[in-house]
Amino acid sequence: MRISTAVLSLMLGTGFAVTAPSPALAADTKEAKSDKTAANKFFLSYRAQAGQVKKVSSEGTAKFSAGGQDIVMDVKQVSKITFTAIAANGNITITDETESMERTMNGQKMPEEKDEDVTTVTFTPAGEIVAFSEKKKSDEPDEDHLGARLTVASSIVFPAKTVGTGDKWAHDYVARGDIGTRTAHADFELLAFEKVGNTNTAKIKMTYTESGTTPVVFISTQNVDVATGDTVSQSYEVSNIPLGGGMVASATSKDVRTEGAPFAANQTPKPLTEAPKAIAGDGKTEPIAAAAPKVEPKKDKTIDETVKEGFVKTEGVVTLWRKKEAGSDKIYVELPESAFNKLMMLQATAATGTAEQVIAGDPISDLVFQFEKMDDRVFLTVPNFLFRSTKPEMARAVRRSYADGYLQAFKIEAKQESRKSVLIDVSDFFRGDISQVSQLFSGGGSPFGGGAGSGYSLDRDKTFIKEIKNFPENLVVSTQYHFQKGGRAFSGALADARSAPITVIYNLSALPKDTDYKPRLSDPRIGYFTSDYLSFDDDTAKDPMVHYIQRWKLEKKDPTAALSEPVKPIVFWLDNGIPAEYRPAFEKGFLIWNKAFEKIGYKNAVVVKQIPDKPDPKDPNTPTDTADMRFNCVRFSPSNAGYAIALFRTNPLTGQIVNASITMDAAFVIGGNQEYQQVISPGEAFAIGAGIPQEEARYKASLQAKPGQPARTAMANFNDPRYCSRASEGKQSLQFGHQALSAMAANGVLSPAERKAFVDQYVTEVIAHEFGHCIGLRHNFVASKEYSLAQLGDKAVTDAGGTGASVMDYNPFNIAALNKSGAMYFATEIGTYDKWAVEYGYMDIPSAKTPEEEKPVLKRHAAQSGKPGHAYLSDEVADSFDPDIARFDIGKDNLAFQKETMKLARKLLMSLPQREPKNGESYYDFTRDFNLLLRYYSGAAGFATRFIGGQNLSHTNKGDMGEKPAIATVSPNTQRQALSLLTTYLFAPNALPVPPSYYGKLASDASPFAFGADEVAMLDRLSILQKSALTRLFSSTMLKRVANNEFKAAAKEKPFTLPYLFNTVSGSVWAEIPAKSNVDALRRNLQRAYVERMADIALQGGVNADAQMLAWNELRTMKTKLTAAKSVPTLDTYTKAHYADSLDKITRTLDARVTLGQNGGAVNPLDLLSLLFGRPKEMIAEEAAKAAAQNANP
Repeated sequence: MRISTAVLSLMLGTGFAVTAPSPALAADTKEAKSDKTAANKFFLSYRAQAGQVKKVSSEGTAKFSAGGQDIVMDVKQVSKITFTAIAANGNITITDETESMERTMNGQKMPEEKDEDVTTVTFTPAGEIVAFSEKKKSDEPDEDHLGARLTVASSIVFPAKTVGTGDKWAHDYVARGDIGTRTAHADFELLAFEKVGNTNTAKIKMTYTESGTTPVVFISTQNVDVATGDTVSQSYEVSNIPLGGGMVASATSKDVRTEGAPFAANQTPKPLTEAPKAIAGDGKTEPIAAAAPKVEPKKDKTIDETVKEGFVKTEGVVTLWRKKEAGSDKIYVELPESAFNKLMMLQATAATGTAEQVIAGDPISDLVFQFEKMDDRVFLTVPNFLFRSTKPEMARAVRRSYADGYLQAFKIEAKQESRKSVLIDVSDFFRGDISQVSQLFSGGGSPFGGGAGSGYSLDRDKTFIKEIKNFPENLVVSTQYHFQKGGRAFSGALADARSAPITVIYNLSALPKDTDYKPRLSDPRIGYFTSDYLSFDDDTAKDPMVHYIQRWKLEKKDPTAALSEPVKPIVFWLDNGIPAEYRPAFEKGFLIWNKAFEKIGYKNAVVVKQIPDKPDPKDPNTPTDTADMRFNCVRFSPSNAGYAIALFRTNPLTGQIVNASITMDAAFVIGGNQEYQQVISPGEAFAIGAGIPQEEARYKASLQAKPGQPARTAMANFNDPRYCSRASEGKQSLQFGHQALSAMAANGVLSPAERKAFVDQYVTEVIAHEFGHCIGLRHNFVASKEYSLAQLGDKAVTDAGGTGASVMDYNPFNIAALNKSGAMYFATEIGTYDKWAVEYGYMDIPSAKTPEEEKPVLKRHAAQSGKPGHAYLSDEVADSFDPDIARFDIGKDNLAFQKETMKLARKLLMSLPQREPKNGESYYDFTRDFNLLLRYYSGAAGFATRFIGGQNLSHTNKGDMGEKPAIATVSPNTQRQALSLLTTYLFAPNALPVPPSYYGKLASDASPFAFGADEVAMLDRLSILQKSALTRLFSSTMLKRVANNEFKAAAKEKPFTLPYLFNTVSGSVWAEIPAKSNVDALRRNLQRAYVERMADIALQGGVNADAQMLAWNELRTMKTKLTAAKSVPTLDTYTKAHYADSLDKITRTLDARVTLGQNGGAVNPLDLLSLLFGRPKEMIAEEAAKAAAQNANP
């Protein structure tokens, strides 16, 4: 047997290397000759002597493609194989180590690295693998289990009979979840008996093929010693080696045994010519083997003996033994028998950030697992809860079909019989990549602005454990990771772009088992997070998926009372780092939820306590550290990132929430009056308002989604229901509200009391939102339609029900409260939906003993989803074609809100010079406010485009109270009002509110090292805004929606039509023609963009046919109008030249249609557009690709 995993390990760093003979050894192999004296038949079997060592020399090549480049890797290697143990039943255990290795990549020699990895394999005399393990210096997991898979693929399995030349046999392999091998089939043929050197060998061809996708295919020819079964030489080729990311490799290699053998000299047994007798009692065959020397059994150390010197014991959720050593710590975990096969959770959270890629508080991974003991090892096993059955027979079939995952294997270092416990070494576990931290930093571009493709790699030498805390119910480990990259790089976020440190907090805890908890089934009309599985219990079910809502266990102390305190309330502790003056605002964010619980009979279901400034460490009922998971805590983070995040742990079997926390940074309470710092292109802001990124996200998801990629940088995950950006994105709304209030305050400055009241409201709403997540509730982005703008300016209305039906929406600053005494700026009360949703999840149903028995009551409750304030629609459909399902909107009439936002932004822009800058301040203060206001102006305009071609969704079922159509077209009148808003505020002459006097006030940041000075090209910025609006309105998606809505309209309706869209926009864009007035520079750019957009629609495919027809008609009409307009004598030179240029482009486009027709459509439209408008076709192609991404809609 020979472990042939060389090429794989060479490329993935698993520690193996390709094995092949040197030229001299290859010559020896060629000298193999037919052994005419050999017996006709032999019984082949693996036999060995413990303690023997052999060496193998190897040489091979691997080929694969990466990033469009072909890679060829060559390796020469010498391996040492030790026969460590021979069992009574003949099973052989060997270890494989690399002694030397040389590698080249595309002819370039690679740096030499000492390979300290050790592979251990146990196999039967017939050659079947019994056990496989790898001990690596590297902590990188072999996620594809290629070490085990290729070992099995290269190991001949001998038949249970004698074989001779020409004999064939086969072997079928079953999948092995413990080592990660797949179901496979192998065919064998004995080609000849040959003498290799002085060894009589059987030359055997083996063809091994896995099942499943991308199966490994391994074809080898091996010369095996007929006396011992040991491989003397072999050559092989292997294909479909998975490398991750869809890449595969192929490899070829040759191996030769250069010294040593399974038996000592003169002790090699004779070949077997018949099957040996079975060993009594076990029924297994036992080959004749030389007697192994008697070895006295080594006495194993106990745990107490192992940790005797230098180790410090810490008891908690697990018993920890730690010894500080130079360079790294030695950390053992002692596991009693009771710790095995019990569910545990390992949460990984970023404690520090590195700019956009990771910020403090980001959840990295939640891993539910259990420890399993098998032989002399402990496995970290991930149970497969996704497939279940309560029927015994089906449950057995499910377990066979859907295997558990094995992520880590620990050698048992010592045992303590008196405590019935074992000791495992976890020194490298928390320094490794069990949570896939490296996924945040590898490939695809730098997270720190270093440019595309500048990936970081984990630097293990500088990765260390900073701190360990062991509590009664959880273990907290703080790991300081370090990522590095070579070459020159720059980053504004890091001290040195070559060094990217990040601290990750690991929280290990046991999942409590509550046998009295009754799970509750979910309903899609009410938004809860769910724990899901596929059930095989009912083969008649329409939907075999079972969804349990995630919620806390609440029980009344007095079940007979109408209002009773719970046996165990939901208690949250406030960090003692929260400034005292803001603690009431934090507390209120929790306590307002008690109104929902009181409605269903629970008094003081939510309790808030304050961690003392100096907590007593001897008090078991008070947390001394917010990391102690016996307590639900609000952590206060001293950063200025503007974020808040809720994290909670659930039992994956039932959905029961067992612990939660909220982390909130200091930006809200110490920076509430900071101005918005980011400069956003108006065009980009328009795209955000129009929902383009969400559509682009769905298009890119199938191409770019990477496991573990952070949601804030992977737009493919933008609508992940667990991704909450309420606080970070809401900070912009906070700044906008602050500007509005400041503009109306005396001297343009809020008083300290006014500012604190403003920030208090915002903090309360953010905490209320995050706590809503902590009790299981998902986002509800249709809840903002509860009240009209008039009602939102009424103190009595907002005091009673907040600013919408739910705090689980992303509610913006309430502009309707401006100049209205006492009306809320941000929601400090929960809404109608919040109370109704809590009732569904937490009401008592004592008559039901099982989740299924609760269904009738739950269905009756959910049937009220059509009532006012009960609508629910969430992340999956947010910010798309339904304008009512949106983030940061408010009011029953969303279009009216967008119009009021534009009016307010315009008013604040026009009065900006009276407020900024103040004497002694930089004009950059003026610029920052200007950018924010322009962003809100353009964003509101962009939002208005969602109404055009829009459709409204509903989750109500047939027969529900207030039932609504599943999908309905947005009112045609509303669509016309939205288009009127756009023409008035974007396309009409003098629409954009930027007086020329402002241009001299716009300045770059004068701070030291604020690189990238901006000359503030306002013409380009404003032109981009208008061009983005045109692109959106006349995108293929928008045109398709308008056409389909028009088709679906009832006969008596007056639908919003494509001609209305074309004619209205054209009339506004070309308003100067009937007025016979001059066209300024901004308007000329708008009109050029319009001509180009019409030409794009006319010439390019993939557009609605009627829209394409209307574009041709619009070009013909414009040709007629421009022909007459260019002759107006009062026009200035710019306008005349502009009309002539536009007329020329239109004429060439119309002529191109004839050309297309004459050539049967064979002309490339991109070539035509390049010709018509004088731009490189590559540039046009790039713009077309962007448009396609924007228009992609599932």
